[in-house]
Amino acid sequence: MAQIKSSNNLNIDQSAISISGLSSGGFMAVQYHLAHSSELTGVASVAGGPYHCAATPSFFCDYMLWFLPRGVCNASYRCTATAKKLLPFGFYMGPPDHEDSVDSALALAEAGLIDPLNGLNNDRVWIFTSGQPNKTPRDTLVPHEIAVQLKDFYQALYNQSEAVEGGDLVFVDSVQAEHSMVIDDPTRDDNCDAFGHPFIDDCSYNTAQQLLDHLYPNSVKQLATSQGQLLSFDQQALPQATMADTGHIYVPAACRQTTCPLHIALHGCGQTQTMIDAALPEPERLYFYRDTGYNSWADTANVVMLYPQAAASEDNENGCWDWWGYSSEDFHNQRAPQILSIRSMVQALTGPGD
Repeated sequence: MAQIKSSNNLNIDQSAISISGLSSGGFMAVQYHLAHSSELTGVASVAGGPYHCAATPSFFCDYMLWFLPRGVCNASYRCTATAKKLLPFGFYMGPPDHEDSVDSALALAEAGLIDPLNGLNNDRVWIFTSGQPNKTPRDTLVPHEIAVQLKDFYQALYNQSEAVEGGDLVFVDSVQAEHSMVIDDPTRDDNCDAFGHPFIDDCSYNTAQQLLDHLYPNSVKQLATSQGQLLSFDQQALPQATMADTGHIYVPAACRQTTCPLHIALHGCGQTQTMIDAALPEPERLYFYRDTGYNSWADTANVVMLYPQAAASEDNENGCWDWWGYSSEDFHNQRAPQILSIRSMVQALTGPGD
């Protein structure tokens, strides 16, 4: 990472760092935002849910499915509809209550395990959920009402005395599509109802453009031929928590000559390169770090894109980001191994270098 910084003459604007993610990446983006809100200016969640959702109290998980770890139960039955969608005889017991997430954030800030909540002052928040619940296609894995709880979570936090200056919050539910990162690629046919790898659906909507435009107002310009470079870096020297060997970074050409913002983008479950390569023939392989539109639109806005990569493991077969506790009981706070890994990447890009 330090070599990429020096060889590309990168100078990151530390007052303009933001994060987004899809699905498990959306949950992780919110966790990272709360953990290090004083270092960020905004967050975007696509098909994600409220903070610390998997660890919040649940009579159903604590007493009815007591044999499952609370995090696994909540993640499967309350914070998503994973059990209903993917398991025989599965069902859904959500949505979670955003007030539990608010209580958790208040307690963790008090304990010093996440940044003080005034770090959220004026942060911009962009939340996307695929479609109204009474229409099709729609997200059948993370239902609309879970995204509503995320919206209510941020609105409740902005009503707390610690974060009196609420940021600009946008909630998008106007695009009817399945669980995916929605793109607009004129060379592809619309497939709004597709569920499965690569979890990138063409539905005539540029999610990446819209969230970057919200997080960096008036910076996204007319799309043109990208002039930047997509580079890879070694993640093995970072704090390890089922992180892949390799991460990616996109550097717009202009960012070799001027100070630029940094945006961190986190893939969803099943979107690691290893999993896409195993699941799809080469012509059908779309990668989150390359084919979701982020790079083209970041190129117009002169925003450096950082793509940390998680990896599958015995406790995480789908290569998800940890938002239910498979890597550590501290998965949601500053001690979380994956949050430590991502932050170390950011520090390598914003520090003095070698």
